[in-house]
Amino acid sequence: MLRLIISLAAVAALGPLAPAPAGADGISAAEDGARKINVSGRQRMLTQRMAKAVCFYRLGIEPERHREMALAAHELYDRSLAALIDGDPDMGLLPERNSRAEVQLRLAEELWADFGPAVKAALAEDDAAAAETVRATNVRLLEQSNKAVSALVIAHGSAEVAPDVAIAINVAGRQRMLSQRMSKEFCSLATGGAGEELRETLAETVALFEASHAGLVDGDPVLGV
Repeated sequence: MLRLIISLAAVAALGPLAPAPAGADGISAAEDGARKINVSGRQRMLTQRMAKAVCFYRLGIEPERHREMALAAHELYDRSLAALIDGDPDMGLLPERNSRAEVQLRLAEELWADFGPAVKAALAEDDAAAAETVRATNVRLLEQSNKAVSALVIAHGSAEVAPDVAIAINVAGRQRMLSQRMSKEFCSLATGGAGEELRETLAETVALFEASHAGLVDGDPVLGV
């Protein structure tokens, strides 16, 4: 259902607007804007998928499956971050031309320089210290990735992409992240970490997912969809 919402939102972004001039790679500003919001939204999800997969790997729950999941998410996050900044014709993305959005992406890049290697070390070497780095810093990378999404929505969610469509793409993308975050928080509970505080955080994550899903289906003026 959420994939359908994302796809329809991206298509709708191209409909009511006047045709935008295509760039050197034949990618219009509207196409680029919608894809950037979608891809950057996916980045949030990937931070939580990596943290979740490392957690389950360390618990010995389907370790090979979760190892492959974490490595695939690592590769996709890394490529997508570079594409959001510098462009990638194969992903349908132009180089980011909004300075504020680029600053937020560069800040995510700085955090990724430590988080990315920690993910690989936690898996390849079964490094407990690296796994702790992933656990302790994944929310920081998530928050910075979210700031990048917000900056891209502001940069591209007006003349290029209808504002309500930009918000719908953003919220639907956040749902992907929340699904992974719930799993990660459940796994953290299974390791005996944080106790009641983590239970409250998990309950808040579940509540936000449910409210956002209802808003995407039925509309929500507070969300702007």
